[in-house]
Amino acid sequence: MWLLMLLKGWSIRRCIREVKASREYREFCLIEEGEKVYSRSRMSEFIDRMKKHAEDIFYHKAVQLLKRVRAKRIIACIDASFHKAYSRRDSENPSIGYSDRDAKVGKTKDGLMLGYKDHAVCIPQGLVIALECAPANENEDRRFPSLWSKTKAIASKAGKRIKRLLGDTAYSSDAIRMTLAMSGVEAIIPYPSNQHKGEKGLLREDDEFKTHGPYHQRLKYRKRMEIEHIWSRLDEMQRDHIYLRGIEKGYAQDLMKAFLLNLIWEAAHNIGKACKARSVTYFNT
Repeated sequence: MWLLMLLKGWSIRRCIREVKASREYREFCLIEEGEKVYSRSRMSEFIDRMKKHAEDIFYHKAVQLLKRVRAKRIIACIDASFHKAYSRRDSENPSIGYSDRDAKVGKTKDGLMLGYKDHAVCIPQGLVIALECAPANENEDRRFPSLWSKTKAIASKAGKRIKRLLGDTAYSSDAIRMTLAMSGVEAIIPYPSNQHKGEKGLLREDDEFKTHGPYHQRLKYRKRMEIEHIWSRLDEMQRDHIYLRGIEKGYAQDLMKAFLLNLIWEAAHNIGKACKARSVTYFNT
């Protein structure tokens, strides 16, 4: 029932109501004929326990699935995505939330908003291998060291090596490029317009997300779109419609959502339909 809740984006009450009314959902949840559906209190207790171990569950499954990828040297895509907090701003300190003290005001494409930033790493095959949640006022540079350490640890446990990292202009800094160079990882990161002005032969990205520069780098950079597809699928699973307060609860929820995406990837490969690995609706109907 917990997986069904994540897949459909339902609340506990609605999930119990739908399972009681549908024979197919009962079979999906392995509830036999005549067996009672779990109560709301039992479901809440189970979900609270799962959230405490969400990080261990997610990374254990990520290592298992990464081992199934044939390539020994993998490509990683990194990005951050904003999601709005379920709170209003504090009148005394407008930079934080009133009912959600962990939420901070950060810059977004729509201006200054209160919320969080999810930082994720995936591979072009569609697997999420690392994830973090931080206040919206923390930029990508600050979260990169811990996220990169997790990514390398997961890849090492799976017997893989990262050969290339793809990121947008938010990750264009000397510290990040130096860290990747010391690890022997090729950095395919566009330079923003305020870095190396007038210098030719560098990868650039304009305001319309069009890339300019060496053709071989532009060709490699195309695979970064997979991380955008990850955010799209999380939104399709109604990530922003689940109202949570606190960074720990938000992080646990993000881990469980990413865990479900990886389960969909595994299910699609298990039934011999790898083309459905990125489809949420195929297993949702």
